[in-house]
Amino acid sequence: MTYKQAILIVNTRSRKSAKLLPLVEQLFKKNGLKIDQTLRFKNSHKLLEAVKKQTADNQPKLIIIGGGDGTISSVVDYFANKSAVLAILPLGTSNSFAKTLNIPLEINAAIKTIARGEITNIDLGKINNTYFGNVSNIGLSSNVAKQTPDLLKKFLGRGAFWLTALKELITFQAFECSVKTDSKTFKIKAYEIIIANGRFQAGIDIAPNNRVDNKKLLVHIIEAKGKLYFFYAWFRIITGQTKSLSKKHYFYTTSLSIKTKPIQSIDVDGEIYSQTPANVTVEPKVLKVILPK
Repeated sequence: MTYKQAILIVNTRSRKSAKLLPLVEQLFKKNGLKIDQTLRFKNSHKLLEAVKKQTADNQPKLIIIGGGDGTISSVVDYFANKSAVLAILPLGTSNSFAKTLNIPLEINAAIKTIARGEITNIDLGKINNTYFGNVSNIGLSSNVAKQTPDLLKKFLGRGAFWLTALKELITFQAFECSVKTDSKTFKIKAYEIIIANGRFQAGIDIAPNNRVDNKKLLVHIIEAKGKLYFFYAWFRIITGQTKSLSKKHYFYTTSLSIKTKPIQSIDVDGEIYSQTPANVTVEPKVLKVILPK
């Protein structure tokens, strides 16, 4: 099915939107896609209410969401198991989910993908009843997501996360956790638990072989072996050298339950949504999304 018209909903707080929005409707029209309605929001709660309203009738329609990873992840709950199709216009800092889906980050190319791409059903992760498209974190990255100021992200882009991470690592304390998967149960002391449906985190390819249609989640637990080991583990992830990591700490699963001591925040694609304990599942092919042909 090809759509000739769409609704555009934009987070005007995202990094690129204020500068690019005046051109967007013209570019969509140039590519043969009529924008019936453009809704602009700085307030994330109002944006979510608009998305909820547009998807509530469960009718086939194309809804374009312009924003970053936090915006995209926050709206997938309203698209999951619905007839509405999500199109992503990447306007954020890292645009990790767009990268996972091979959606171009250059605005003209992204709009061409939306206008000429194909509808595909993909998997989502689900943690404590919240869907996520890309990555959910427990531990240090959650602290980083909570502590990174919006103003710093605006000026430094992805560098804001790394600067905050260095600061947080100095004082961050490891936590005890009990982990149960669909095949094993174990206890471990950790700095971080990464649960990936997609490939990218903070714009970095942390799971090169991961797919959003494999009906599995990739889990990576960074054990508390000292803070130098934390850097070593992340170096291995960033450089794609994951084969040397312990299979106990780097594995695929369809379900996961995690209890921690003390309680830890849970971040979903850079936004804090919940806290431990966590119950996690993969939900196969529940999201209709526009992908490049």
